[in-house]
Amino acid sequence: MTKIKIFIVLLAISYIFVLVPSAKASLIGNTSQATMSLSPDIGAYNVNTQFQITIYLNTNGLSVNAVAAHFNYSPSLFQVASIDYTGSIFTMQAESNIDNSAGTVKISRGVTGNVNTSNGRIGVLNIIGLTAAAPSSDNFTFNFTAGDANKSNVFLPDNQGTPVLSGVYSGRYTISGGADTTAPTISSVSATAITSSGATITWTTNELSNSQVEYGLNTSYGSQTTLNASMVTSHSQAISGLSANTLYHYRVKSRDAAGNLANSGDYTFTTGTASCTSRSLVSSSVSPSSVTTGGSYTVTCNYGATTNAINPVVGSGTCVFQSFVGTAAQFSCTAGSTAGTFSNSCAVSNTSPDYYCARTDPITSLTVTAVSDTTAPSVPANLSATAVSSSQINLTWTASTDNIGVTGYRIYRCQGSGCTPSTQIGTATTNSYSNTGLTANTTYVYRVAAYDAASNASGQSSSASAATQTGTILDTIPPANITNLSVSNITQTSVKLLWTAPGDDANIGIANSYNIRYYTLNITESNWSSANQVPGAVSPVLAGTPQSITIVGLSPGTTYYFAIKTQDEVSNTSGLSNVISAKTQGTATTPTPTPTPTPTTVVFTKDLYLGIKDSQVQALQELLAKDKTIYPEGTITGFYGILTQIAVQRFQCQYNIVCSGSPFTNGYGMVGPGTRAKLNQLYAGTLQPTTPALPQTEKEQLIEQLKAQIKALQEKIVGLLNQLIQLLQEEIKNKGVQ
Repeated sequence: MTKIKIFIVLLAISYIFVLVPSAKASLIGNTSQATMSLSPDIGAYNVNTQFQITIYLNTNGLSVNAVAAHFNYSPSLFQVASIDYTGSIFTMQAESNIDNSAGTVKISRGVTGNVNTSNGRIGVLNIIGLTAAAPSSDNFTFNFTAGDANKSNVFLPDNQGTPVLSGVYSGRYTISGGADTTAPTISSVSATAITSSGATITWTTNELSNSQVEYGLNTSYGSQTTLNASMVTSHSQAISGLSANTLYHYRVKSRDAAGNLANSGDYTFTTGTASCTSRSLVSSSVSPSSVTTGGSYTVTCNYGATTNAINPVVGSGTCVFQSFVGTAAQFSCTAGSTAGTFSNSCAVSNTSPDYYCARTDPITSLTVTAVSDTTAPSVPANLSATAVSSSQINLTWTASTDNIGVTGYRIYRCQGSGCTPSTQIGTATTNSYSNTGLTANTTYVYRVAAYDAASNASGQSSSASAATQTGTILDTIPPANITNLSVSNITQTSVKLLWTAPGDDANIGIANSYNIRYYTLNITESNWSSANQVPGAVSPVLAGTPQSITIVGLSPGTTYYFAIKTQDEVSNTSGLSNVISAKTQGTATTPTPTPTPTPTTVVFTKDLYLGIKDSQVQALQELLAKDKTIYPEGTITGFYGILTQIAVQRFQCQYNIVCSGSPFTNGYGMVGPGTRAKLNQLYAGTLQPTTPALPQTEKEQLIEQLKAQIKALQEKIVGLLNQLIQLLQEEIKNKGVQ
């Protein structure tokens, strides 16, 4: 019987997948060994907006010690702004290269010892979409050929460095919006390293752009630096050949990839004097002169004056200024990670305000020896296991200590009450771990061991156990309040609303629906139910993603207030968003009064809904068209289409009949008994000539909204089906087919 049930479910799923095209990125290769993936592997973003893609590794039970992640993309569609390695399970960097001209990224990293992970982070790509793109296949792809060690791969810690990457999941990203017409925003403009003949100008921009500086003796400038075409957000340009002791004006310029140019305001600096004062090195020291890797030492440089022009030049590690002892400048330094003997120097520069003659003087060398670490970290204490759902248990513990530093923790697990954990299931770099994909109503036992960079490992902690929950977890966390609702594209009859999507639980996940309302009074919680609800609102997308909707059918010259509430799948509702107002263009008109009821005349006698065509539908359209806030399109066809359904929904909301749901659950969008009675009460005997149809542009806007809703619904269905397939596979694996 179980076999038959599973076969029927899988058959139904296969049928649905024929009807709903999948937008998910596909697997290249297979999952027999290690795989790499991108998260999210699909997404929709706006032009010129930065978004993040995380690179993950699943070693499929193998222990590895090095990884190479190479990517190809179209430089006309994307630019990679930077790579963030925070939290990477591979702690040593061998290569990190971005080539936005060729459209390639190359990452090579390693780790002391090895890693075995099912979901280990390699790094995060910060990407900017440059132009609109609606791809039908993956457009941000791994450069991968099975067995090719010169492309994306993962390597075993054996003498041969055997490659074991068998498959990759690339990414597919949609970029929306028209051409970028917004110039970069310039900030933090500064002149530094000022000498008698030059200076360095630095500034930042909020998007990738090129660099150039105009300068001169007045605000007409007259000179400029050579254009640096590199697209960056942190800019630096050197100016040379200036006159000594002279005031110079300057401004900075940056142009983005779309050709939008930004100019800063006017700034000034004064060059130093042409002559310099000589200073000789009075004394110096490096103490101690021998340290281990990562050890501390102090460099002292004494040029007989307290000046900020003194700096050490060290061969190992970095230094920061500590204090002056008399005229001796002392610097606190930390050695690097490489052993050897390194040369050091003291230097004085020709900078404001002292303008000493620049010079460099060799001082004592530093010997750095490698640390021989044989001490294991302490055993993790206070391990706690908490079941947070039917498929997830969270672990926390007190962090271990080590003579040099704890690199990470190995997580061990077994299934069944009283068992002893011996199988490693993952690693963590902090004192917490989330174990997902578990079986409902099952007990799991865990232990944790710490390890350091020299592969010294502690003993395992005491055991902690938890049983996954048995049923659906009560969701009590509502979506977060929208706080950045704004308006744009205001016309006589429409306003575009923009905001950032919240999540299902606060700012995590994807919420279920929006309740968007507008009113001619300031919207508050007390009058929320009286405000007009927008029918057919867009569906929420992944938290943090920009969204928008165009509200049509508004009256000219009228001030409207707009607000949004967000709901999750169990009807947890957010608070009121920030309330934003906008006045439509044009001149306000006096609304047509509601016709005087004629109770004795009954116009509508049967249920009306999507797909019906007859005279009562035509009468319905003619009546609703009298109120432009309800049926702004005013199209009279006799066919009950989507525009008529939306108009009925507006009517039902306005008269507090019903304001959410669907036609065949609670009548929302359908003319049933309650709606029919209200229509007959208000409009009996008041038929008038039809009104003009909505302009074609607003029809197109509505069609685009409906398309976006359908697409979002399809993606949700695909996600739910994937979860269902995973659950079925786990049930088959854990219990077997009876």
